[in-house]
Amino acid sequence: MRHLETVEDYIAELYEGSNVGFTRANRDDIQYRLATYDVRILQSIYNQVTFQNVALSDKQAELCVKLIEKYTRQFRKSGIDNYPILDTRTRKFRLPVRIIDRTASLTIKDNLIEAKFPYNIKIIQSIRRAGEKLAGSATWDPNKKIWQFDLTEPFVMFSVNLCREYDFEIDPKLIKLYDEIRSSDWDKHDIKLIENNGKYIIQNAPQSLREYVDKNIGNDVIKLVDYSGICAYKVDNNVEVQIKQAHDETISCCLLDRHIWLDPKQHSFASIIEYAELTNRFPITIYDTLGDWRTDSNFSHIRNRFLNLYERFGPLYHDATILPDDWPYKNADPLTAKIKIFHAVSRDMLMGDIPLFITTQNFNYGSLRMQMLAKAEKIVYHCVKL
Repeated sequence: MRHLETVEDYIAELYEGSNVGFTRANRDDIQYRLATYDVRILQSIYNQVTFQNVALSDKQAELCVKLIEKYTRQFRKSGIDNYPILDTRTRKFRLPVRIIDRTASLTIKDNLIEAKFPYNIKIIQSIRRAGEKLAGSATWDPNKKIWQFDLTEPFVMFSVNLCREYDFEIDPKLIKLYDEIRSSDWDKHDIKLIENNGKYIIQNAPQSLREYVDKNIGNDVIKLVDYSGICAYKVDNNVEVQIKQAHDETISCCLLDRHIWLDPKQHSFASIIEYAELTNRFPITIYDTLGDWRTDSNFSHIRNRFLNLYERFGPLYHDATILPDDWPYKNADPLTAKIKIFHAVSRDMLMGDIPLFITTQNFNYGSLRMQMLAKAEKIVYHCVKL
């Protein structure tokens, strides 16, 4: 009997000699019958080590050995001895096995909450949803491989509850803060926009926040409400009711939150622009995957929208877009245009300030997109939420 050199060789032999992989391997026979639930696992590992040349993780290595052991009879029937690879003393790998750090911890560092954990899509999805709704921000640090949250009351509650569910090691300082927040008198310590004798103030605001408000916002109630999501302070219920009574639903949603999902069937694009005018959130960055604008089927449904914007705000900037031959104005300078339109994600989107970012498509998460979301002060998703 012959034997193969490495664990990866056995996995390749098993996959390529199966009824799934024999075509790719250009083999003439099918020697291995795989269990249905093993096919996707073997295919994924085979692609990883054969085409991507990525080493197995420690968990993958353990699984591969179990699979090789599982198909012992079929290996021996094919004239292959798999016993040396099952023995830890003689087992070899093509590439050194990657040892994955599976630490799951929640700590406070430099006035930020830091969450470290092995990849888990359910936890990540929960964090992304929280980042869209809660006061403060949630950002991924690709260098440290950690999630960082602003040290705000909502993120303390969210992060501790989430990490308890997944059995994280949690910093005692965070547990103490969590318990204080849950106490009945915590509301007195909220950083919150309230009305007091006809004046609007942010109660319990730290000195840095007061200085920022005095310099950038002033005492206008519209601006104070609009910046609540950006500066991570709450809006009192009475003030929120005033806003909703004074403005339509679309404008109210944009004022009261930082990440806003608006269904196009219920909220008009024009109302979002009215919000931008009310708060002077220019320049506006718009993301719309339009494709080739020379094709009527891709362009006609928004043609009037952008022509109307041109009439109100002057020439628009269209990034890397071929405009129709009969388009009535030239492309504007991106440094001076009040509205900038992109049909693909690019680093040019990150140039300058982004007071308002409107996307008419679901904005998938990638490194560049994450930078975009972190930089934009306000984000409106004018699309159906998937």
